Parts: sequence; C-alpha cells; structure tokens
Amino acid sequence: MLDSDDFSKTSKSRPLTDVFHIFILLIITKLLKTIGLFLTYDLLKSYHLVLILFLSTLFASICLLFIQKPFSSSSSFRLNKTLFYRLIQYTICLTIIRLLWLFGLTLCGPLRTILLFEHNDIVILACFQVIFSSSSNGQQGQTSRIRGVVFFGLAVLAIFAFDNDDSRQPVDHPEGHLPHRFFAHIFYRLTSLIGVADHKGGVILLLLALFARCAMNSWSKKLVLDIGGPKKFYALTTCLSTVCLIPMSFIMLLINNLFVR
Repeated sequence: MLDSDDFSKTSKSRPLTDVFHIFILLIITKLLKTIGLFLTYDLLKSYHLVLILFLSTLFASICLLFIQKPFSSSSSFRLNKTLFYRLIQYTICLTIIRLLWLFGLTLCGPLRTILLFEHNDIVILACFQVIFSSSSNGQQGQTSRIRGVVFFGLAVLAIFAFDNDDSRQPVDHPEGHLPHRFFAHIFYRLTSLIGVADHKGGVILLLLALFARCAMNSWSKKLVLDIGGPKKFYALTTCLSTVCLIPMSFIMLLINNLFVR
C-alpha cells in the first residue's frame, strides 16, 4: 500500500501544469482531427476516395522521408526478403482498411465515423476477451468488463437507429452519380440483397474496418520490433502504401471513365 509520503512523491514527479498542457494539447489534436474528418467528407463528395487517399499518403510520405529518413544508410535493421514480404502484406491490408474507412465515411458521415472508428484498440480487444474468454480476474473486474461490453453494444445499436432509413429495394444502379461509382455499385448490390439501408450498411462496414484495424495492430507488434521501432515502421508503411496506391489510382480512374452512368 502507498502511504501519504509515497503519494506526495508520485504527485510531485509530474507537475500539474505539465498535465494541464498535455490535456490542452490532446483537446487541440482531437479538434483538428475532427475538422479534418469533416473536410475529408466534403472532398469525398467530389473526388474519388482512392485519389484522396493517394494524395494524403503521398504528402505524408514526403514529410516522413525528410523527417524519419527510413531508407538512410544508418538504419539499424537489414530489410531481408522475409521481412520485406511481411511488410508488403501489412501495407496491403492497411491500405484496404483505410479504403474501407473512407468509404464508410462517405456512407455514414463524420459523426458516425468518429463515434465508431475512433475507439482505442484496448477497448475492442477487451470486448472480445469478455465475449470469447472464460477466464476472469476477480468477480468485480469481470462484472465491470461485462457492463462495458453491454454499453458498447447498446451504443452501436443506437448508432444504427440514428435515422429511419427504409430498407433498400433492389435496383440496377442505386449509387447514382457518385465519383466512386465502382465501390458504390458493389456495396449497394450487397446491401440491396440483404435489405439493409445505406447508412446501416456503412455502420457495418466501419465496424468491420475497426475490427480489422485492431487485428492488424496486434499482428504487427513483432514486425514493428523487427523493423526498428514504431516511427521507422510508420514511415516505411506510409511510403509503401503510396506505391501501392499508384496503380490503384490509375485503375480506378479508368474504371470510372468506362463505367456507365
């Protein structure tokens, strides 16, 4: 147990002003991220989501190449064939998850996207642990976890009931004149088959992207250590994601030009 002297020492180790500055910085970053999501949602109404993702990753790659220098000769790791193959696998899966997230943003809007996709991986993994695991760390801890899972499920159901969308009737081209008609055509075909409205289908898509992101982050922990740290790993995956998006951008532009309106 901690006595009063130990507690005073731990409280003095980090001044209150530092904690306040960190809290203010956290609020500012969250506000900037929210504004960025709303701006991205407006851009997705006019431009293809693959093009927006390519331009954003290209800009981030240029910045990270100058800041992190992941391909410099002083790197502390050697990129062998096995490590490069694992890195390519992770980059392709990460790019697919980002595309699903952007398409879910076009369907659900920025508010639903923030409420669904911005959960921490620890929250999602704790929910899966309660559902699929029989072990418990005490009755009180297990009860609080079950309560959290119940509230999380109720919150997801509340997001499903945000509006009163009618079930989509099966039609040939329900996507209309969206700039990303190829993705929309496939998605609306699937939702029309199961009779789900577009916003509710977007919620399901965001949940799948969220679960896939948590699984990818858990799977990549050893890969991050093999690369040489999270900063170098993020720089390498961002650059490789830009390379992967170059042919996808040309293919999507070609498909959308040939796609019948």
